Amino acid sequence: MEHRNTLSSINNLGMVLLSAGKLSEAEALLREALEGNRRAFGDEHQDTLVSIANLARLLQAQGEIDEAELLFGRALEGLRRTLGDEHPYTLKTKRFLEVILEEKEKSKTSPVEDAVQDANGDDDRG
Repeated sequence: MEHRNTLSSINNLGMVLLSAGKLSEAEALLREALEGNRRAFGDEHQDTLVSIANLARLLQAQGEIDEAELLFGRALEGLRRTLGDEHPYTLKTKRFLEVILEEKEKSKTSPVEDAVQDANGDDDRG
């Protein structure tokens, strides 16, 4: 059985690699951390759920938006059940899911609609 600190370190290194843009290296570590957390703690443990959300962040960075959305949703549901709606992990995961949904909605608009919004000053990208 993997030790919790070891799994946390694997996960953290994966996130550092993700931040550095080393996506394939990050993916291997994030998947390893997720599988280790599942074996050690089960699917509903907060470490497993955070690992799911971190893998979703990687998938988002790789452009796998639908898969990222699915994993963020799964993590959010579990975090709400285990930690509650107001826990920082829950709120952070909820925000990541909202960003994915906003990206998907934005991709549905045509370039002409974007140009009209820009011309009218309706661009809300901030």
